[in-house]
Amino acid sequence: MGKGEMAGLVRAFDWSSTSLGPIENWSRELVAIVNLTLCSHNPARILWGPDLVLIFNDAYRFIPGKRHPDALGKPAREVYKEAWPIVGPLLENAYTTGETFYFDKLLVPIDTGSGARDFYLDYTYSPVFENGKIAGLFGLLQDVTTEVLATRDLRNSEARATRVLESIGDAVLVTDVNARVLSMNPVAERLTGWSLTDARGLGLDEVFRILDETTRQPIESPAEKVRRLRTVVGLANHTILVRRDGAEISIDDSGAPVFDENGKLTGVVRVFRDINERRSAERERSAIANQLSLVMDAITDGVLCLDRSWKVIYRNPRALEILQTTGELTGRQFWEAFPEARFEGSPYVEHYYRAMDKAFRAGSRLFIPGRGKPGFRWSYSRRTMASWSSSGMLPISAGRPRPCATGKHVSMRSTAPASTTSGCSRRTAR
Repeated sequence: MGKGEMAGLVRAFDWSSTSLGPIENWSRELVAIVNLTLCSHNPARILWGPDLVLIFNDAYRFIPGKRHPDALGKPAREVYKEAWPIVGPLLENAYTTGETFYFDKLLVPIDTGSGARDFYLDYTYSPVFENGKIAGLFGLLQDVTTEVLATRDLRNSEARATRVLESIGDAVLVTDVNARVLSMNPVAERLTGWSLTDARGLGLDEVFRILDETTRQPIESPAEKVRRLRTVVGLANHTILVRRDGAEISIDDSGAPVFDENGKLTGVVRVFRDINERRSAERERSAIANQLSLVMDAITDGVLCLDRSWKVIYRNPRALEILQTTGELTGRQFWEAFPEARFEGSPYVEHYYRAMDKAFRAGSRLFIPGRGKPGFRWSYSRRTMASWSSSGMLPISAGRPRPCATGKHVSMRSTAPASTTSGCSRRTAR
């Protein structure tokens, strides 16, 4: 009768106390099926006679749990009392009719010694005949609890991921390693014009068509770029998504690779959003800036704009003419460019700081003598010129105020007048 613990227990058991009778009186059919059970590597058991007396092998011992080895030779109704409402009718029907039955992932509560636990079993029973009549049932089972729970966890995880995907405000599109669409959230469906049902399995280039806004040329497939670089990548600026119906949407986009536990690339995730309103605002601002630039180029006043560190960040062409310089001012520090403008009592210093620190408008009218004359003179371009100059400082707020200086020639003279106006007295440059 084979080897192992259960083979020894079967040989030593007092079978005369059961409906099977002494072991030496067993039929050839019973001995054969018991040997088959004890030699099986899979969990196997026999239910013999009208009482369905239980005989099982070593691999089956976890099913009786704390009732092992006492379950050996006991009627099935007694051994499986917590599961009998489920398995009892099946076993009794099989014994009565001789029909073979099989259940996939049957949920069965079993007391393993630490309380009843739910097991999922692939469960089968076949009739065993003796002298042409049903004498018992032979069954194999496989514990698939771990597989069922893992599948359930995976299904729950996928459901959670789907709910998260659907709640994200950005469009999300997932492809496999060959850039075929696997999943997309409702935002992605709305922006691309493709439903997930229609898009699943299609190539990304068909569902996610993108062009350069300026050149109108196709942009490199995001999936190809991610696969090539194996890192997070973003689309170039001014990218257009062409919807399924041909409509166009300005988008921002990024892509990220998906790796398995072994570091193998398994797919790509695209995240993108509609920026039509932002691009419209950018284009409007650009148009206003271009128009303003044309106006600033055309006016007769000179304009300088400085940042908080006194760096020149803008000047119009007229400013160069008034300041009589051929050098570029943009990017230079104002007081380095015009050191002669910084002297005791200088109206420029006073008014510039008032505009910078206190956000006050300020202005003055000052005579600028030529070279060799006493008084203030410009020397940035190594030329001097006698003139009356009217200047104003306007604070520009962008968080903190910074000055924008405007100036213009009032007149051109060959000699300096006796005094300045607006309360600004002539000072000797230092």
